[in-house]
Amino acid sequence: HGRYREAALQLHRALRIARETGSNALRYRAHRALSELHEARGHLRRALRHMRLYDHWKEQVLGGEADRRMTSILIRAEAAQAERETELHRVRHVELAEAVRELEEANAEKARLVEELRLRAAELERMAREDALTGVSNRRHLMERLEVEFVRARRFGRDLTAEIGRAHV
Repeated sequence: HGRYREAALQLHRALRIARETGSNALRYRAHRALSELHEARGHLRRALRHMRLYDHWKEQVLGGEADRRMTSILIRAEAAQAERETELHRVRHVELAEAVRELEEANAEKARLVEELRLRAAELERMAREDALTGVSNRRHLMERLEVEFVRARRFGRDLTAEIGRAHV
């Protein structure tokens, strides 16, 4: 509107506020407007100076913005990686828990089979010593007992006698 002096005062005031507040974005916009103002008035040297300052502060803002964006991208990538690793650890934990459960089941089954084997071995031992019909000790058992008693008698220096009774029918 041709009110260059008033515009220049307002733009310099905006620059002072930008310095006080640390607003680089306001700085680069004010320098751009001052460059256009001086160009319109024919003060090309001042216009060029403000254009250079505009470029400097714009680079500060956009460079900082790029750094923030890059940092944000890196943080998101690290967070995604951490989530993937967390999921992998969770899956491994579930797999390990399942393997532990299977091992516990197998161990319980093994214990049951060992007990069954022990009982069957005792039954076979009893069957090997006794006559199945009468329940009386058989010849093999009698020979094993005689061997034990013979060794004991010899160890204590005693005589060994055996009495065999008759069965009454």
